[in-house]
Amino acid sequence: MTTTTDSAPGPLGPDDLDRLLPRVEALVREAGVLVAERIRQPKRITRKGRIDLVTETDLEVEARLKRGLADILPGSAFLAEESAPGSLESGPGAPLWVIDPLDGTTNFAHGLPFVAISVALWHHGASRLGVVHLPVLGECFTAREGGGARCNGEPIAVSDTEDPERALLATGFPYDIQRYLPEILGNLDTFLPMVQGVRRAGSAALDLCY
Repeated sequence: MTTTTDSAPGPLGPDDLDRLLPRVEALVREAGVLVAERIRQPKRITRKGRIDLVTETDLEVEARLKRGLADILPGSAFLAEESAPGSLESGPGAPLWVIDPLDGTTNFAHGLPFVAISVALWHHGASRLGVVHLPVLGECFTAREGGGARCNGEPIAVSDTEDPERALLATGFPYDIQRYLPEILGNLDTFLPMVQGVRRAGSAALDLCY
């Protein structure tokens, strides 16, 4: 695999992903230490919207991740929540890191532990590997294409529950909730009587991993 800044890397194979994943996990875990240290501390909070928050920790974690990932895979591009929103299109054949430095910023701002750092590698039209770290809860989910998923190194799998009455559902609400409120309430009205419960943790990455 070529990883120079002068030419786009070739296809990422299983051996490439196996070499990359532990380094990405270590970087994300290191960034998570900052989140865990600051969860109970006073925070500087700004707003991107009426209820869409950003803290200095979001920005610092994102910057750390971008520096580290650039070292891990030189020549790659970034799609990051706070600094580079846009399309999944980077250069021809270039790998792209997709970063949410602090999923659950509202939780973080209020001192709730349901926060996640999320990093994925997009290449040749698909996600190739991913790391979701819950730094306050002490869990780190990892996966690579064709290699299954793990939590703190132990293999995991999706639920095989088919009966809604035995299922626990997760959901999330958009920031412009007023626009979608009738649809959201209609869905809850449908599903709440059918299942064991519905949870809204406030971090989509955490929901998906669980």
